[in-house]
Amino acid sequence: MINKKKIFLMLCIAFAIFCFWNFSKSENNNELFSKKVKVALRAIGHQILLSNKDSITLILPVNKITENKYQISFEKHLYINPEILVSVVKNAFQKSDFPKNYFVEVIQCATNDVVYS
Repeated sequence: MINKKKIFLMLCIAFAIFCFWNFSKSENNNELFSKKVKVALRAIGHQILLSNKDSITLILPVNKITENKYQISFEKHLYINPEILVSVVKNAFQKSDFPKNYFVEVIQCATNDVVYS
């Protein structure tokens, strides 16, 4: 016969398992989202390089600055046409099924000034 203590203990264990599963699931979702962003940004970088007829310059590793802010940079300076940038970002984010609200800034490395936004 199961007494109240055993029922309470089983409910506590079930609750703990549920909490662990739920939290690990959200961490996995955040990690998956971060990986998808990094892949999309590298694809954007590749397209920007191709628009400059450059298939040699390296795209440096994508850095996660904050939870929702990422940085992509290149091995050397390059020209970024704002119209091409907008088109490439829009296409990459649509393919990746990202939220429609986002900001893109192009920052001049030497001065840390925003060149395009």
